[in-house]
Amino acid sequence: FDEGEQVLRLFAAWSGEHGDTEETPFFRLGEGIAGRVARDLLPLLVNDVPGHADWVHGDKPVERILCVPLTHFDRARGTSVLYGVLNATRQPGSAPFSDDDLDYLTRFAGQLSIAVANSVAFAGERERSEQLALVNSVLRETAGVLSRDRILESTVSRIQEAFQHGVVAMLEPELESGMLRVVTAAGREPPSEGQAKTVSGEGPLELALTERRTVTWAEASTPGFAPLVPGSRNALAVPIVAGDEVTAVLYVESDRAGAFDRGQVIALETLADGVGILLRTAGLYETLENTNARLVELDRTKSELVNVVAHDFRTPLASILGWAEMLEARPDAEEEERRERASLIVDSVTRMAGLMDRTLETTRLETGQFAFDFGLVDLGACLRAAAERFPADPSHPIVLDLPDEPLPCWADAERIGEVAENLLSNAVKYSPGGGEVGLAVRRDRETLPANTGETHSLFEGCFTSHASIKQYNRRCEGGLLAAEAVSAMAGVDSRKALREAWQLTLFNQFHDIFVGASV
Repeated sequence: FDEGEQVLRLFAAWSGEHGDTEETPFFRLGEGIAGRVARDLLPLLVNDVPGHADWVHGDKPVERILCVPLTHFDRARGTSVLYGVLNATRQPGSAPFSDDDLDYLTRFAGQLSIAVANSVAFAGERERSEQLALVNSVLRETAGVLSRDRILESTVSRIQEAFQHGVVAMLEPELESGMLRVVTAAGREPPSEGQAKTVSGEGPLELALTERRTVTWAEASTPGFAPLVPGSRNALAVPIVAGDEVTAVLYVESDRAGAFDRGQVIALETLADGVGILLRTAGLYETLENTNARLVELDRTKSELVNVVAHDFRTPLASILGWAEMLEARPDAEEEERRERASLIVDSVTRMAGLMDRTLETTRLETGQFAFDFGLVDLGACLRAAAERFPADPSHPIVLDLPDEPLPCWADAERIGEVAENLLSNAVKYSPGGGEVGLAVRRDRETLPANTGETHSLFEGCFTSHASIKQYNRRCEGGLLAAEAVSAMAGVDSRKALREAWQLTLFNQFHDIFVGASV
């Protein structure tokens, strides 16, 4: 009896008078005498077969028939289930069957059912052992793996090796796009990685994701559902939960009717639970790695900041120390000279205080604690005030080109002033030959332009300054100069090797590396 298709097919036959039979009977449940016995689960004795209402004529003449249902107790279902029908027939002219014959055949069927039940139980235990071994094997293999992709790939391949289904796949949800995307798959015709499926409808994938439960699907249960692989008749979707969310869905399709029994479903659910724990561990490890990388980067940034601060503080400190020593060495200096040197010391201290303020502001900006006080301000007035506060320098006169009418904008007036002062300071610093420093602003449009995409048309992402790269470049140059000197003293001709090394050192970076404009 084929439970999936609800039909009876010939399993084995024997004839005492004419050898093995060549007939291959096929009955639907309830069709013919055998189909009726299978439906009603009641034995039947018929000695006038041609006159029976349920008789289906075959190729050979039959006059008498004994038909007994074959059942065994299914522990998983808790009831007796049909697994076949035992037929005994006699040709015309033979002796009729008696009640003793029916009793004998019924008792024989009972003994056969016991044997079948034991065989089914043994096969079930063996299958459960194999499934448990599969679960343990997969979890052992992936227990030490901290790569999410490798965990999913190993799980899919081992399930496919064990069960040989049409396709086994892992899909990950993409909440923003509302799609399920194939991460890895195995099978006879597996879907390609990256293939997407919309999360909509009542298919097993959608229900497993939204309801967080195992869902099975049969061909007749959801006619509108489209499987991943054409020709699949059954599907199983098991959600993989890591933490509090469904991080992936284990999806299996088969072209066999009734392919997923309860034992296999339990095994895959147990495996999904274990994979969820492994994925959670892998996620925590990835977070830890990212945190460590961030800490290393912060430590590097801190070291660079300390170097920059020490370098920038050294100049005003040297001025303070120098003028203070001069005051100490000449206590009898004229008052005007002492006042001038004291003024220089105050200027240096003021510069140091400004450096300290900018350093603290940079730290607050990097840590997300930089406060802004936005409001409606006049941009022209902010720039004019910043120019007035900037120290006068006869060699670098500031020329303002500002409109008379107000330029209202939504900004932080104090920060706008700091930006203007930094621009003026850089213009003076990088114009050692002197000259005018112009500061102009004009209205080109009603609103300021905003760019939310890439700002470089040729080298995308080329605006990260790394002082360490410049340091390494200088070290390479110093090492090559030392190598040239040692080669010359040793009398070794290393011009070719040195030429290649110099080329690698000088031509391995983008433009403007030495001023930190881009990398």
